[in-house]
Amino acid sequence: MKAVAILLMALASVSLGLVQVYSVEPVKAAWSGWTRTILGQDTISQTITCNWDSIVYCELFVGDFSDTGAYKVDVYELPGGTNRVAYNDGENATRPHTWVKMPLTTVSGQSFTKGKQYEFK
Repeated sequence: MKAVAILLMALASVSLGLVQVYSVEPVKAAWSGWTRTILGQDTISQTITCNWDSIVYCELFVGDFSDTGAYKVDVYELPGGTNRVAYNDGENATRPHTWVKMPLTTVSGQSFTKGKQYEFK
């Protein structure tokens, strides 16, 4: 009986360690800043730590807008920021002060890794 209790405690402690490896706080909302302010090429960026296996979409809050052009997103693996992992080629906002849902396409041969940082811009 004592051996069974010790075995259960050992199994529980190993399991807890495996679960805690990828315990990452998800990003709910954050302030963003302009990364480039060239007319027609304005971009914002946010860096987050991955806590998922795959991604389906991201959302962008659009405030007051005067341009009816599409909003695009590219996701890059950090460090470096040159390896594109996912993208969306453009979604239009239907009205000001709204969330724009952007379905993402994962680049062929790329994948997300829990615990790594990615830049959405």
